[in-house]
Amino acid sequence: MIVAGASFICMSIATAQVALVQNAKAAAKPAAAKAKPAKPVKTRLQRLFVSGSAGGIAEMQVPADWEMAGRSTPIVARFKAPDAADKLVLTAFPLARERIALTTDDKLQEMLRTSGAPMLKFSIETALELQALGAGASGYYFAVSDKALAGKHGKAEQFPFVHSGVVRFGDWVGVFNIYSDEKENAFVKQALAAMAGLRWAGPAAQERAVAKGLGAIRFAATPPALQAKDQVQCVSPQAYLVFTKFNERYASLLGTKVVKTDFQSFDAGGGDLGSVLMMEFDAPLKPDAKSFFGGLIWGESFPTRAHPEEFFIAGKQMVIWCTQIESRIKRLSQARLEAALFPVK
Repeated sequence: MIVAGASFICMSIATAQVALVQNAKAAAKPAAAKAKPAKPVKTRLQRLFVSGSAGGIAEMQVPADWEMAGRSTPIVARFKAPDAADKLVLTAFPLARERIALTTDDKLQEMLRTSGAPMLKFSIETALELQALGAGASGYYFAVSDKALAGKHGKAEQFPFVHSGVVRFGDWVGVFNIYSDEKENAFVKQALAAMAGLRWAGPAAQERAVAKGLGAIRFAATPPALQAKDQVQCVSPQAYLVFTKFNERYASLLGTKVVKTDFQSFDAGGGDLGSVLMMEFDAPLKPDAKSFFGGLIWGESFPTRAHPEEFFIAGKQMVIWCTQIESRIKRLSQARLEAALFPVK
């Protein structure tokens, strides 16, 4: 049975065009009314601020009304349209340095076939038909139908169809699954297009961050449904020590000192309590600082439940989100950062 928690991979559907040919007798009949062209879907550029040594900004174009949940480090993002069960789930990890050159298109196809093979036991299809994700995209997908749900809709979290794929963007590899009640509906096409356009933002974003400074990131007023707090709120002590004791403990190691700090703390209710920590240094942080802070704050390669903080570094600026892994405070703060770095023209 195909359920939303299954692990497989895939992408894109090609639509066939049917040409209507009229003979001479038919030409004398009144022409059929032409179908109205579908209205273009309004989209937005969704950005994910990814922490860690391989961090940066991931971008994808998605329909403007899609809802997103999940986290950005490592990337585990879930998308759905309002009032619809269909969903897109993207999971992505950075490639190990020694694997970057080896992860070719052939390797991506091999990964997809290997991970998709177990699904054939439950699908109507007897073989995986891989398709290229799209022009300019480095990725592939396949589609399968659950034979146990053929001709009917599944219960909650059970889907008759799944498009599963793999895509490479930058030095990251993403695995995505599109769960749907119809094999070729608008959501599937939009999700495939979003995955085909997945990419990393250019370095200009970091240059803008340096120019904007901390003032552009700070909320001018408390966002709706949040309650402001006066003290720094951190889930684990490591990020708090970076914020309060950097010059004393870490400046000599990184060759730069903190010259300005700021923070805002909020309570979003339901245990969602945390702080946005902002730091400015006297010199741009070196590239290896990302790895340093990741190891210091998490003790591992990625955030954990015990150490869920995420951070963004650009030039002399650093932001640490001291919140739970999934937090409304973090989402609103990252939206504020995005607006500062990528103003709408």
